Amino acid sequence: MPAYQARLYQASSPDAEYAGQLAAAFTQNLRADVIKPLLQRHGLENVDPAAWYPQQQILDLLRDIEREFTFEELVAVGIKASELVPPPPMINSIEAVVQTANLLHQAACRNVQPDETVFTKKLGERHYQLTFNLPSPPFAIYGVLYGLIRRVRQPHEEPHFVFIRRETPTVIDVRW
Repeated sequence: MPAYQARLYQASSPDAEYAGQLAAAFTQNLRADVIKPLLQRHGLENVDPAAWYPQQQILDLLRDIEREFTFEELVAVGIKASELVPPPPMINSIEAVVQTANLLHQAACRNVQPDETVFTKKLGERHYQLTFNLPSPPFAIYGVLYGLIRRVRQPHEEPHFVFIRRETPTVIDVRW
């Protein structure tokens, strides 16, 4: 078990930040019109994709989205985040996405606890379990993972995602 255990909606350090590209997912997702009042409340109606935003500010917004709406808005934000921060060209398969999930997370944040991470465990051929020791809500995590895998999957591949644990840390089983 890592030394640091993420707590839902609590930044891992006072200086923790998320990339503006991720924050832009709030203003550009399929449900942006619904969550617009929350964006204004949290000072995120005009996101600069090149800036960095306090992790706690983003987590507070995610918490309010979860309180006031359904899981669909969190999934929509996650999917859009995966589109706005696409994986590098060498990450071109489902297996590459799950194997590099932690690297992808680390590229989108800074000043977080070292154990704020994604642990990947291979359970079999085309079967992985990912443990997200992150302070983000499970459905936002699911949306990012689904969006990334959707970008790289082959037409014959049918990925399946199952929540093993919806609490923090979130655990998702991925098969294809």
